[in-house]
Amino acid sequence: MKTLPLRALAAASLILFSACQLLDPPLSMGHPREGEGRRPSGHQAADSKADTVLLVSALCFPSSYDWRQDSLFGQVSCTLKLFRGAEEALSLPAGPGTDFSSSPDTYHLINGSLYTECFNGTETVVCRGGERLASWRGKELLCGLMVKDGVLHTLGSSGGSLYYRRGGDLALKVDGAVPFGGFRTDTYGPTGAVYESADSVCFAFRTQHGEVFAVTEGEPRAVFSNPYARVLDVKTVDGSVIVLYYQDGVLYYDSGAGGKRIFGKKGIGWDYAGLVMLKGEPAAAGRIIGPGEDGPDYGVAVARTLRQLGADTQYVYFDNDSYIPVSKGVELPADCYFLSRDCACLLPSGALALALTPRDTALAPYVLTSGKKQEYPVSGILTSVSYQIVK
Repeated sequence: MKTLPLRALAAASLILFSACQLLDPPLSMGHPREGEGRRPSGHQAADSKADTVLLVSALCFPSSYDWRQDSLFGQVSCTLKLFRGAEEALSLPAGPGTDFSSSPDTYHLINGSLYTECFNGTETVVCRGGERLASWRGKELLCGLMVKDGVLHTLGSSGGSLYYRRGGDLALKVDGAVPFGGFRTDTYGPTGAVYESADSVCFAFRTQHGEVFAVTEGEPRAVFSNPYARVLDVKTVDGSVIVLYYQDGVLYYDSGAGGKRIFGKKGIGWDYAGLVMLKGEPAAAGRIIGPGEDGPDYGVAVARTLRQLGADTQYVYFDNDSYIPVSKGVELPADCYFLSRDCACLLPSGALALALTPRDTALAPYVLTSGKKQEYPVSGILTSVSYQIVK
């Protein structure tokens, strides 16, 4: 195990793009952190022998419990379910005394499987399909999780330190470090802050003093040094590290050959932004601050141009060719709960699937795709939707 000796960072916390509250009345459900369903490689070619099957996770409560208020969060027994298409594929007891949390932000649909993370009072436990993959003593808040070549890789935070583990064994600890990206972040995939690039496991982090590191297979290296720049994101793309930064009112990216301008315009600033590839070009997506009375606006900047998506944009779903903004009161029906960005996914057809839970508990939750509803027999909420290609 390696420990990178960096200056301590007091009260470090994960910096993740904030998930907007879309619930009225609010569901407490703990405090979800900032899915499969975003395709990093563009539209897939049609295969007449292949079929797209929806994967839907749900949290089910006793009929006598008002899950809309969730006054006993973390103390009530419930059931975590996974559906493949319309069929129930998995049912797991969740809540006190189990290895499965009742918090929706601890479920992850990745590559056709349901991964869960839970602190059971003694250990942090990671499972796939209800079976333990790894566990270790103490509580870690995960911001990244993936399996490569049969090995579980996790990135987590605890006590102001960042922990990278393989199969539950500590491979790298960095004090006072904050990762770039995480689960439920528009510009990151379903595995969160840890991901695969050029057949390697990668992630990146920053220190409180502005030092920026990219990590490949557990080996950290400093990748950027500019005291006048604000680094917004760092990703490894096709084996090359790209740094997104903001300086003197201009957005730049640096892939090792100096800064290249993405966008800059007087009066337009960036509250936050993440790096995403659009049609092979590095692009920035996030909240912009500029002229106007509507508050921060969501913007996507690429090739010196900016598209403003509107102040009411809640989430954006990307692939290599296009992106779809989702807004409250437009795409999201006013009479339904939409728990987080995990409750939508971009299908290979280009359609958006929305997992919606009616406010009226007499109505069944459903997935809405191109105007068609698929209902689910759930006394509770749909927590995420993804898809799997089957032949």
